[in-house]
Amino acid sequence: MKILITGGSGSIGQALVARLVTEHDITIFSRHESSQVTMRQTFPSCHYIIGDVRDSKVVCGAIKGHDLVYHLASLKHVDVCECQPMEAIKTNIFGTMHVLQACQYYEVQMINMSTDKAANPLNVYGRTKRLAEDLVRGYALTLRSGNVVGSSGSLIPNVIKSIKDTNSVSLTNAFMTRFFISLDDVSTVLADFIHVLPMTGVFIPPDMTSFYIKDILNALIKKYGNEETIKNVTGIRPGEQIREYLNAVDEDVILHDGLVEIKQQSGRRISSDDCLGTEDDLIKMFVQ
Repeated sequence: MKILITGGSGSIGQALVARLVTEHDITIFSRHESSQVTMRQTFPSCHYIIGDVRDSKVVCGAIKGHDLVYHLASLKHVDVCECQPMEAIKTNIFGTMHVLQACQYYEVQMINMSTDKAANPLNVYGRTKRLAEDLVRGYALTLRSGNVVGSSGSLIPNVIKSIKDTNSVSLTNAFMTRFFISLDDVSTVLADFIHVLPMTGVFIPPDMTSFYIKDILNALIKKYGNEETIKNVTGIRPGEQIREYLNAVDEDVILHDGLVEIKQQSGRRISSDDCLGTEDDLIKMFVQ
């Protein structure tokens, strides 16, 4: 199968390529030249295209001739999207629309990457990703995932760097909880989606776990810091909320055939306060 991955030079894209490259013909589409140059050394059999999903003509030309597109390209940092909302709209909404239109025109199947912040969108990032979900609904298969541990710019690498550089960490709120999934697990789910195509709809990874942010910081301080490590309580930043949800008030979570699907019907909302992992889960995911 000929597969194109938008944003394919990012952390999730590279983990996905590692799972697919031996059986499929892979094209990486991204705007990060240096990342693509580095990827060529690890995945020399892949094809590489420098481009931006904001450019509809480039997107259309890149997708032509492929069987499947994984759409991973996104602006994903809440604070960045809050400060520059139009940039988030251009990439997350218009970029998704360009990919969708090209896939429809050339009859290419599409798998879309979303976020749990789209379920109860109170910030620009969540709203743009929810609109992107709605755009592709009925045509694409969407994965609504939690925070991916180890992805570029994510919480864990930043906390470890802060401890090593300044012997301090920042905590926004002691009661804040978040869903997490490993890079290995999210790439596995995305790769396995190939086997259920042409199914469409919004899905969440099975058995996704949540944790208190303070517990993650304490575990990382125990491993990388010392008794003098400072914990600065900064307060919630613009666009943040105490807990995340997997589904909206008008959505239900349905398990079938090993997949967890989000359906447009009233159901019980699942929050990150409901799925808290154990201390062993936390150590396994963040410390080992």
